[in-house]
Amino acid sequence: MNHDFFIKLTLGAYRVTDLLPPAEHAKAEIRSLANAVLVNLILFSENNPITSEQRKSLIPKIQEEIGSLVGYVIGLKSNSKIETKYLLILEKEYQKIAQWLDEQSFDPSTELGAQGRQAQVSVPVEVPQKKEEDGSLSERQRKIMGILQNKEKTQVWELQKVLTEVTKRTLRRDLDDLLQHNLIERKGEWNAVFYRMKQ
Repeated sequence: MNHDFFIKLTLGAYRVTDLLPPAEHAKAEIRSLANAVLVNLILFSENNPITSEQRKSLIPKIQEEIGSLVGYVIGLKSNSKIETKYLLILEKEYQKIAQWLDEQSFDPSTELGAQGRQAQVSVPVEVPQKKEEDGSLSERQRKIMGILQNKEKTQVWELQKVLTEVTKRTLRRDLDDLLQHNLIERKGEWNAVFYRMKQ
């Protein structure tokens, strides 16, 4: 992956969102997230300006931004007149980046990979999440949907590693809401419970 790929993908996000009405909320959000992902990816892929510790700290941030972006793209599949193939291309290309970042952080042959497995400790601070008035998903639920698009399955503790400001209890409430909307499914029992996209 290189700068040209990141820039072309960002331009692709702009071209796809050009097809949305100017007042569409998702248009501004997708563009803002695409810009943030681009800036952080360029910073991540440079060797000199930042330390390996700073690079490592960028990975969950970029993945969270990608998760949010993919969440908006998923929402557009059912709510817009944009051809699904364009949205699928955006979704898949951003998922490739998320997978590439996973490989970067868990490659034991790199200094970053050796450090990437260390757990990050943070105190979750509850951020109130506004539910959209039209019954659509909250921003945090879109992030969860984006994460589930990038992974085959996930557990609550894995989500909390990405959404560090959210408690497990709140994440479970969001997951229950997504279950009620029939967007995801829960499998397993007790400590082996995991969530995945509805098949």
